[in-house]
Amino acid sequence: MNKNDEKNRFTKRNIVRSEQIHGLGFQSPDGIGFTQLLLDNYFDFTKLVNTHKIANRS
Repeated sequence: MNKNDEKNRFTKRNIVRSEQIHGLGFQSPDGIGFTQLLLDNYFDFTKLVNTHKIANRS
């Protein structure tokens, strides 16, 4: 993606349209529901990742 593609993608019109589809402040699927799920499970997820890293060191 070059700078012109990004310039066209993030026009005010396209941002407003994406927010109508995905939720206020979101430019991709899942909106606030998925973000809240990630935040609710952040610590469990990081613990899982860290445990996996430690187990795979040997």
